[in-house]
Amino acid sequence: MADNSYPPLDHPRRIADIWVQAWNRRDADRLAALFEDDAEFVNVTGLWWHDRAAIRRAHDYGLRTIFDQSTIALVTRRVR
Repeated sequence: MADNSYPPLDHPRRIADIWVQAWNRRDADRLAALFEDDAEFVNVTGLWWHDRAAIRRAHDYGLRTIFDQSTIALVTRRVR
């Protein structure tokens, strides 16, 4: 299901763009859609989720409770 309110997933860079937008919108479905069905995800505390459904559930919970006031931003730097 394509969501036109997000950038198209037409370049690897877009993964980060979509992640930031989905996080800031609390959109666990869109975050999870960035992963294959059999994806593995280890979060910053070491919790390990073994498929897209588990990744979605965990992020849905976190975005509604622990991170309900958090935002993230994509920071890029050019090195010469």
